[in-house]
Amino acid sequence: MKVKSLHIYGYGKLIDFQIREISSLQIIYGENEAGKSTIMSFIHSILFGFPSKQQAILRYEPKRHSAYGGRLILETSTHGEVVIERVKGKSSGDVSIILEDGTRGGEELLSNLLEGMDKAMYQSIFSFNLHGLQEVQRIKGDEIGRYLIAAGTIGTDMLLSAEQLFQKELDQLFKPSGRKPRLNEQIKVLREQEKELKNAKQQNAQYEAILLKKETIERNIAKIEIELRKDEQELQNGKELLRKWPLIYENNQLQSRIKEIGSIQFPANGLARYETNLDKIVTISSRISGIKERIRQTHRLLKDHAFIDAFQPMMVRAEKMINEWSYFQHLETVIATLQRKKIDCNERIEAICQELHYPIGGHFREVNLSIDIKGRIKDLLNQDVRLDSKLGEIRTQIIQAMNKQKKMENICQEIELTLLPENEFKQLQIEKQDWENTEQLRKEKKDNEKELELLLKNEARSKHLKKKERDQAYARTGVFLIISIGLLIWTLSSSQWVMSTFAAIALAFSILSLNTMRKNNATSPQESERLKQRIQVLSNTLSKRNTGMDDSLKRYEEQVRLREEWKNSYSLLEQHKQQINELREQEQKSADLYYENQLKLQEIRDELGLVQNFSVSRLDDAYELLLELSQLIKTKAKTKDELKEYLQRHEQWISTLSELSHAAGIEFEEPGVTFFQLKKIFKQEQEKTIIQKELTGKLLELTDEARPLEFELEQYQSSLSKLQTLAEVDCEEEFRKKAREFEELTKMQERVAMLTAQLGSNLPDTARMSKSDEEIKERLIALKEKNKKTSVQLDELRSELASVRHQLQLLEEGGSYTEKLHRFHQLRSIFNEESRNWARIAIAKSLVQKIMDNYKKERFPKVVKKAQEYMAFLTDGEYTRLTFLPEGSLVVESSDGVLFDPAELSQGTGEQLYTALRFALVQVLKGDYPFPIIIDDGFVNFDYVRTQKVLRLIEKVSETTQILLFTCHEHIRNHFQDESIVSLPGKKEQLIVNNQ
Repeated sequence: MKVKSLHIYGYGKLIDFQIREISSLQIIYGENEAGKSTIMSFIHSILFGFPSKQQAILRYEPKRHSAYGGRLILETSTHGEVVIERVKGKSSGDVSIILEDGTRGGEELLSNLLEGMDKAMYQSIFSFNLHGLQEVQRIKGDEIGRYLIAAGTIGTDMLLSAEQLFQKELDQLFKPSGRKPRLNEQIKVLREQEKELKNAKQQNAQYEAILLKKETIERNIAKIEIELRKDEQELQNGKELLRKWPLIYENNQLQSRIKEIGSIQFPANGLARYETNLDKIVTISSRISGIKERIRQTHRLLKDHAFIDAFQPMMVRAEKMINEWSYFQHLETVIATLQRKKIDCNERIEAICQELHYPIGGHFREVNLSIDIKGRIKDLLNQDVRLDSKLGEIRTQIIQAMNKQKKMENICQEIELTLLPENEFKQLQIEKQDWENTEQLRKEKKDNEKELELLLKNEARSKHLKKKERDQAYARTGVFLIISIGLLIWTLSSSQWVMSTFAAIALAFSILSLNTMRKNNATSPQESERLKQRIQVLSNTLSKRNTGMDDSLKRYEEQVRLREEWKNSYSLLEQHKQQINELREQEQKSADLYYENQLKLQEIRDELGLVQNFSVSRLDDAYELLLELSQLIKTKAKTKDELKEYLQRHEQWISTLSELSHAAGIEFEEPGVTFFQLKKIFKQEQEKTIIQKELTGKLLELTDEARPLEFELEQYQSSLSKLQTLAEVDCEEEFRKKAREFEELTKMQERVAMLTAQLGSNLPDTARMSKSDEEIKERLIALKEKNKKTSVQLDELRSELASVRHQLQLLEEGGSYTEKLHRFHQLRSIFNEESRNWARIAIAKSLVQKIMDNYKKERFPKVVKKAQEYMAFLTDGEYTRLTFLPEGSLVVESSDGVLFDPAELSQGTGEQLYTALRFALVQVLKGDYPFPIIIDDGFVNFDYVRTQKVLRLIEKVSETTQILLFTCHEHIRNHFQDESIVSLPGKKEQLIVNNQ
């Protein structure tokens, strides 16, 4: 789990405060009162709820703002990105969770995400501050070791403090040899009161008989209770026997196998002794062979008196090679480191290739991974989301518009069904027009009568007009017309618009004059006849006008209304069609833009070399992985070149060593062995001059040295023969075979002993009375029935005892005996209550001890192993080992093998040990609880060197576990890169930020 970002709506003095990108190692730097503790408390509150008003913990409610709460964005391995938001509501606040797949939830989902982790447990394990380090110095003596063990198992000394508190309360209640504890004092008072009570009993004669009866009943009850307890015990034993029946069966099988093998005659620790004698014989034989060989060499040297000819010219090179041995070891260390680095790169490259569907082991082409590509991906993905959303909105609008269109089509169809045919409507229209235009018809008739009268006058006048005058008039008008036409054509062609206007007016006047003359001269009897007929029709029509047109008028008005309504509906229908067409165009444009955006994303995907089925929505993740892949490939290439260079140096060194060893007559084996042989020969060659002088004396010494070795060899060979005789064998193979049989028998006997310890001394004997587990089950059923009957009998006796006690009570009411008896029972009741309280505390202490022991057995060894690595790193190898002793104590071993109790360490070393244990505990628990670590200025007492060490350890741990380090110390901040640091504003800066 990793905190990616946080947004504080309002918490303490922080209002609308954000940290957007939180890295795996995030340094939050700020002065005192800058808000570091507020941010830490905010993280705890979002995850585990706001503190209640009844708690002593600060709630950090803003004083000058109404918002209270905020949001955390987490990155988890199981649910992806998780948004946790908690705001003011109930006591702990109202929380809402949004998972990456859209799932929403509340406190229950949050509890599942946190895997049952509560605030106290988180703060004790993952919140790290100066208080824990100071506790190391506060506790003295033997308690330091116990405190460190507690810190390495559950992260806090809570159980240790609880155990100490329980022990203190037990000591206040009771001590075996004490006088002042309350139970000790009450026992003394009870004994004195019991003596006085017995004396008072003897004063009542009747009391004795009833008391005798009471005692008889009590004895019977006690007897039945003993029998019942015995049966209960037998029942428990039977259940225990049934539960451990598989172990009993295994024990019986082993016993049978042991009997089957029988006893084996074999000397105690025979195989080890045999091996020792063999080793001694081999060693002594080797030494004797060596001495004889040295004697032969001495003889040869005495004979030869010469150096190794091939090696002498290389003495200088050999000396240089011997001095470069540490350089060769350094080469091997560097090669191993580079090979491991190369493997790590390959593994990470393979993982990234699998995720990106790249061919594993293939050639990776160069792709553009510039910041511009990253920006394009981000812009295109945002545009993709916007276009998809817009396209969905347009399609919703199209559906709505189509529904409206269909509705209007239905309305238009309903209206069309009620409309009359067009010819009937026109007839109604004509009838209405005729009815409404009666006055117009009268006027038309009057006008026609006047026109007929004028025509008749013109005919009469035209008859008297002379033909010459008519011809002259036509000629004048014709000439004027021709001139007007010519002038109009000329003015239009020469663009003289004023003259063309005048010419057009003249042309119109000429045409009008000719038309008038034609009408005046062309009036014929047919026109007069037509006017007369029209006048007759109008007269007939006017005479037929009556009131029978009302129904037609109503039908006409209804049809007009329906047609108007149809026009309006049809107009709305056309508008909806137009709207749909416009929305279709918008949809097509948006779809084109969306497709174009998809093509651009696919182009980037192709540029990045991703497969076709790779989702373009994950291009931002792919970019980050490709960026990492590119860096890994460069690192791998660089590592490969470095490895090649160091391997060449290594091979060159080996080649030189081989050449020197060949010259020295040494068979080249492993470089280390060959080197030391070469070194030995080099030294021998240097000392050969002195050896030549001492050869004669040495020969005598070698002879004397071989003589006692030969005698010792005979002794060991004799011992070996005796061992074979004791084992009753003749050769080594038979001896080893018998040793294996003896070992098998020993292991079976040890297993039998272990089973006997687990089963107890009585359980196997009890098991022999049962043939099978079915028989045990039947016996248990019978015991339960018997116990039921015994319990009924016991209840009857207890009822009778109650009656007898009542009689005794009546006898005891009138005297001092009653008061003493009351006092005695009162004291015994108080004593019983105190005893039960002591038992409860003792059980609680036992449970706490068992919990701590369980943690010590299961979790603490893993923590110690990891803490040992961290401790060696923090102390530069000064303390290399942590040991958890069987008696439950922790010791620290220095590099020279000296063991230290934690109380013997200095303050700084003790704090380093505590730090190593806490980090180790987090690493051991990260599989089950992968939570980030929060550190609040935990290393202010460290000197510069120790501070640098612990900061490098933090960097190492942050590779697998996120760490949020809060500090107000500039030297700690300066240790880290700027990109991993968030600086909180001071008081003045905060005021400016809040105002903004």
